[in-house]
Order: sequence, then structure tokens, then C-alpha cells
Amino acid sequence: MDTQEGLRPAAAGRSSIDSDSTDISELVIEEPPESHGGFPPRDGIEAWKFLLGCSIVEAFIWAFALSFGIFEAYFGTHPAYQSSSYISTIGTLSVGLSYLGLPPINALALRYPHRQRQLMILGWLLTLFSLLCASQATKVWHLVLWQGFALGLGWVVCYAPFLIMLNGWFDKRRGLAYGIVFGASGLSGMIIPFLLEKGLREHGYEVTLQYFVLATIIVTGPALLLIKPRVTSQKRELQQDDTSPFLGRPHRKPQDINTDNSYYGFLHSVPALLFMLSVLLQGLAGFLPDIFIPSYSAAISPPGNYGDLLLALRSLFQTVGQIGIGYASDVFHPLLPPFIDVAVSTVSVIGIWGPAKSTPVLALFASIWGAFAGGYSVVWFRAVALLAESRISSAERSRPEGCSPQTVTMYGWCSFLRGVAMIVGGYIGANLLGKESDVDLEKFGLGRWDWVVRFCAIALFASTICGGLCWKWDIVARRRRANRSAHTLDDR
Repeated sequence: MDTQEGLRPAAAGRSSIDSDSTDISELVIEEPPESHGGFPPRDGIEAWKFLLGCSIVEAFIWAFALSFGIFEAYFGTHPAYQSSSYISTIGTLSVGLSYLGLPPINALALRYPHRQRQLMILGWLLTLFSLLCASQATKVWHLVLWQGFALGLGWVVCYAPFLIMLNGWFDKRRGLAYGIVFGASGLSGMIIPFLLEKGLREHGYEVTLQYFVLATIIVTGPALLLIKPRVTSQKRELQQDDTSPFLGRPHRKPQDINTDNSYYGFLHSVPALLFMLSVLLQGLAGFLPDIFIPSYSAAISPPGNYGDLLLALRSLFQTVGQIGIGYASDVFHPLLPPFIDVAVSTVSVIGIWGPAKSTPVLALFASIWGAFAGGYSVVWFRAVALLAESRISSAERSRPEGCSPQTVTMYGWCSFLRGVAMIVGGYIGANLLGKESDVDLEKFGLGRWDWVVRFCAIALFASTICGGLCWKWDIVARRRRANRSAHTLDDR
């Protein structure tokens, strides 16, 4: 039985990109007919069941981690914690580890592909255990350890395997699938913070966390039953041979002499490096508006602070944007959506946020920022697959697992760079923020946020330039390779 799958989107996209007659503005990714090879069909009913399970888990656990601002406000009024300067470290750790921890967890999941589901369940159990331990905290370092470090570690161990498995289940609708999964936390992000705030106010920290753990077990426990790999361990053993990078260091066959199957072959690709630099620059500014929108809103309209409503509006449009941008990455050139994404974000910061003097204008910015900046990471996998798989053999691109180890490796390091940028950007933003006495409704950025807005605009503009160069460079490079291949065939 032929067990080879159709080419990955990156490979399929080359036929469109390499054609000199292609209209780049209307470029689409053409997918070849897929042979199932004895596995469940991609993009079918089983795939959507898998996606439902992932979305439920994402909606509960990741939305909780992103809601730490509610806990920070609560701890600020708690006698045991209000004097500590380390409270903000808790949220930074839990969210930051989900980005910084992806490379080593991806490497572990790739090294033991038959244990990916068990790894996911282990991470899920660790998140629950960490919250139970945090509910018994009596000191700040207890919170930092359990609600910060352990929660972040548990979540990255949980979601890294199911993101890898997702690529096996989806092909033509992979970008849309990523958009739905990531959008789930944005949708629940409009509800969970308010429930947590009510729980903290009425029941306190200990009971609220324990109730949340119980709700997570009841809702996400059954959802885990839907999350399973498309390629089972038994079938994987039948499909793999000693050249598989999942089993050891890949080596080249004679016919693959012009390819590079090493996990870090993308480091020799200029477009890949430009894309990673674009991710880093976008990450420097990507979290600052979310941090400062509430205080900016309070300065505009002190009697009625609409900060919470603006963040809820941002979450709503983030969900819409993630699904829409994910779908766009399935239809257009994979490097075009991230370029447009950052470009629109740049214009919204410098053209709407900076001059904003009223709540409706700030609401417009929150909507546009949520729709575009909030959906940026959704399009990574399509873009990364195109870049990371441009130098590898066709056998590596057509693996039944759904994606090459090279793609997963590059994706993990993009996540790591964004985590680093988030921490560095937060530090820079805090130092650029003016004093409360600097607020002036007639000045750009209301005076106090002037340099924060300018820094965001500069970082995003630089990211846009890198993204545009990456897109164009990749197209030109593929056309040149196609021309060389055509000349070689003519010579023969």
C-alpha cells in the first residue's frame, strides 16, 4: 500500500510561486489530491472532533493564564501580598513560559512521537496540580512557583503536543484550524475574567481556584478524549524507516544531495531569518497596548473607566481576526497575511492610538488591534512550513504525521523569540511610560504614553519591512530555483 501523503502546503505552493506568469497578488496555495494511505482522511469529521477538543482545552486553561490581571488587582488589596513587588512576575512567568518553553518541549515530542498524547495529559495534570497548590499559598514565592512557573510549564507541555498533532489532521484548512483553536481563548477571554473577578470578590482566592480546577476537570477532561493523533503508534512504526528524523539524526540519500534535512537547515535561508526577525520585532510591541489600554482609557474619561469593556472588545475582535487571518493563510501566499497583519497594526498604532482623545476612538483602535495584532501568531505555521521546508527533500515534506520536524523546530524558535521580545518589550515600555503628572489631553499619546506609542510604531514598522522583504525574497528565490531546474532539464 502506498503510504506517502500529498505534498505539504509549502511544497504545493512552489508550483504557483515559481511560475513566471503567476499574478502574485492573486497567488493561492494549490493542494495536490491526497491519498489517505490507510489513515483517517484529513479535514474530515474526525479532524473537526479533534479540533473541538483542542479548542475547549485552550479556552479554559490559556484564557485563565491570560486573566492574571484580575488576580494582580486582587493581590494589590490583600494584606499579605500588597506590599510585594514580585506579584507581576507571576503573570509574566505563566505566559512567558508558554512561549519560551516551546523549543525543548517540541524537541521532546518529536523525539518520542508515540508518547505525544501521554505528554499532553501529563501537562494537563500539572496545570491542575499547580492551581491546587497555588490555592494553598501563604507567601508570594508560593504563588510565583505554582501559579507562575508550574502553571506555565504545565500548559506548554499540554499544548505543544496537540499543536503538532493538529498538523496531521488538517491540510487544506490548517490555517483556519489554527485560527479556531487560538480564537477559542479570545472568546472565553470575554467571560472567564468576569467570573474570576466575581469569585474572588465573593469567595476569596482559595475557593475560586479550587472551583476553577473542578470546572476545568469537568469540562476539559472529556475534551481530552477527542484529542488523539491521526497516525497511531502502531501505524507509525510500520511507516517509519531508519532515515526518519523522528527516530534519529536524518541522513541524505544519494537522490537528496541538493537538500538539507537537518532540523536547523532553515538557518541557511535568508527569508526564514527575515521572518524570525519580523516575529521578534512584532513581539516587542505586541503586548504593550493590551497593558496600557485600561490606564489610557482612565485618563481619557476618569469618571467612567471603560478599560475592562475595551479589553473585552479587543478579545471579541481578536477571535474574529484569528479565524479570518487563519483562513486567509489557507487561500493566499502564506507570507502575505503576516505582512498585512503587521502593516495594519503599525498604521493603527500611529494613526489611531496615538491621536486618540476619546473613548470611541480608543474603542476603534482596540477593535483593529485585536483583529490584526491578536491574530499574528495564527499564520506562523503556514509561513514557517513554506520557509523551513524549502530546503528539505520531498520525502520529508510528505510525512504522514502532517509536518516535518524542521517546521516544528522553526515554529518553536519563533515562539521563543516572541517570548523574549514580550519580556524585553514590557521592560522597555515600563521605562518609557511617563508620570501621572505628564497626562495632557492635547498631546500625542496623552503625553504620558507618547514614547510608548512611538516605540510600538517603530518596532512594528521595522517588523513590517522585514516581513515584506521576506515575502518578496522568497518569491524571487523560488523563481530562480525553478529557472535553474528548467535549464537543467533542457540540458538533459
